[in-house]
Amino acid sequence: MAYVCSASLILNVSYTEIGASMSVVDVIKEQIESNAILLYMKGTPRFPQCGFSSRATEALMACGERFAFVNILEHPDIRAETAKLC
Repeated sequence: MAYVCSASLILNVSYTEIGASMSVVDVIKEQIESNAILLYMKGTPRFPQCGFSSRATEALMACGERFAFVNILEHPDIRAETAKLC
């Protein structure tokens, strides 16, 4: 799932709705194009599962920026594909 997050708002955008007829690469492109700030992270902003995810979330929230995130631990296909981009 992809979410849009701010200090007071989390909006759930269903990954299965987006990805039903799209490749993983197309889903990633759609997520990036649809969100000004997008964080692929381990965990969620409320429960980050690594130090980078925690620090990145804290920085964005401290700035008051609205952002979207994808928990790559819940989506191994997205995790595998984004790892290829690095």
